[in-house]
Amino acid sequence: MSRSLRDALHSAAAAAGCSLNGYALQILAAAAGDPARFRSVAADAPDEPRDLARDERGFPLQLAARARHIAARSAFFEAMAIESDAVTADRLVQEHDLEDPAFFLRWYRSREE
Repeated sequence: MSRSLRDALHSAAAAAGCSLNGYALQILAAAAGDPARFRSVAADAPDEPRDLARDERGFPLQLAARARHIAARSAFFEAMAIESDAVTADRLVQEHDLEDPAFFLRWYRSREE
């Protein structure tokens, strides 16, 4: 096996969150046509905002996800209050709370990139 292929496989396995052997097993299972044994990275992402169980206000029930949501929501409010005023920022937050509560985390992550 070439060094570049080995490095690429190690990188892909690390990105999938498993060992090289586990990653190879997943690839072989997918190639064999058993999709139930192949674990996609997207399916394993517990931080995916729209897949979380939420309360009536749109806040995640899981504590870690809830803390991230609150931090992102607060950062959004502060940024919008600086750009306009607190009343407009509060109205925007309420609109996103109703329409798409996962918006805050996506917005927060896009600022980090």
